[in-house]
Amino acid sequence: MMKGLINLSVKNKIVCDNQILEYGNEDTLLEVLCHNGYSASFCAGKGICGKCKVRFMEAPPLPTQADRRVLSPEELRKGIRLACQIPMKSLKDIQIETLFGENKAPILASFQNIPMDFGSKEKIAPGCFAIVDLGSTTVVMQLIDRKNGKIIATERFMNPQRIYGADVITRMQASLEGKKQELQQLIREALIHSLKSVEEQTGKQIERVYLAGNTTMVHLFMGYPIDQMTRYPFTPWNKDMIKEEIEEYSFTILPAISAFVGGDIVSGAFALKMKPNSLLIDLGTNGEILLCAGEKMYATATAAGPAFENAVTAEVVGSDMIKVLAELLDKGIVDETGLLDEDRIEKDLRYVNQQFVREMQKAKAAIRVGIELLLKNAGIEATGLETVYLAGGFGKGLDVKSAVRIGLFPEELCHKVVAVGNSVLAGLYKFGMEASLGNEGKCVEMVGKIATLTNEVNLAAQPEFNERYVARLNF
Repeated sequence: MMKGLINLSVKNKIVCDNQILEYGNEDTLLEVLCHNGYSASFCAGKGICGKCKVRFMEAPPLPTQADRRVLSPEELRKGIRLACQIPMKSLKDIQIETLFGENKAPILASFQNIPMDFGSKEKIAPGCFAIVDLGSTTVVMQLIDRKNGKIIATERFMNPQRIYGADVITRMQASLEGKKQELQQLIREALIHSLKSVEEQTGKQIERVYLAGNTTMVHLFMGYPIDQMTRYPFTPWNKDMIKEEIEEYSFTILPAISAFVGGDIVSGAFALKMKPNSLLIDLGTNGEILLCAGEKMYATATAAGPAFENAVTAEVVGSDMIKVLAELLDKGIVDETGLLDEDRIEKDLRYVNQQFVREMQKAKAAIRVGIELLLKNAGIEATGLETVYLAGGFGKGLDVKSAVRIGLFPEELCHKVVAVGNSVLAGLYKFGMEASLGNEGKCVEMVGKIATLTNEVNLAAQPEFNERYVARLNF
């Protein structure tokens, strides 16, 4: 559901697109809409992102401070309000239209520059398995024919937990506030529906599901308590490999490194067979970085925020925004402090505003400092790196020179970056194919070593972090 007329005329009932939908104790109109299939908020209903616009056909309520801050005077005059700011107790017999915009960020399902050689497939019995990249923002699932290794089908959908916030921090808070079961139900129902849909479309039966995600996403999916991950020493309820029967499906979930570095980066490292002096960067809502330094590995996670996943605007993807920012810097429209001269913005760049520039500043500073402190802990200079693997949809379209220009990457890495696509899916694909050849035990051992032997670098505990972060905010 993205658009339509909704009538609220029956107590505890919503007539939506000629369907009667029930609602109960929801506090706001946004909660009612979200519980009935709408996905409209990246800020957990705080009135910041402006995604949950609705238009009152008549008698709109008085605008709130959040409405006035986010919406234009013209929108306010048209009766447009933020659904997250409208208490249900104030509504009687209203008709509204939803104005939720589509997110145009690419959902990457392919992987590249990653060798996949499994030897003889004659030993493999016929059958299919599924692989799932459980992301904070997007979820990608693929059905694999294990006999020939072909991808039969791909399903992609936005993570429905977004209604409780764009990042893991806001969702953890929601879980602590009593939404744990609801968060679990949202993602499980969506994923199980996707798996069943693929089976129906292809006529194939899924024999096993291999899944990886960051530690918080896995905890929410499994319904684990997350209270210990919200306070020092930030201990996950379970970071080991998980094998679980969920409805009619057998799940294998890859292990995590720590509370903030999850099985998604473990999957990527497993796929790449990383060599010494190589760096894996997976940029998304939660940026994760892993450094292979000889026999030792170091990893960290950065709160990159929604900038790289296009959660700030639906007009342009994060990788394109890097290039736009670099050009604006070269033209002097954005200065080194990030101050934007909005009077000089051309019409085709109407989506560029001061807030977006600030979000990109914070995101790129967090990633840059993460790279620097990993290298420092490993005793490696940036010049000593041989290869930088850039994973995810963000990396696919990234102009590396522009990334260096805005300070996302050190200049020494400019000619060492290799885009590898969805490394999470690549690792799961490799795991599933090797398991089909009877090598599952070996795979379990390998991913287990990556998870247990990698040294986590907690950026917040690094004495230099704050100073470096502030310094890297400038372009």
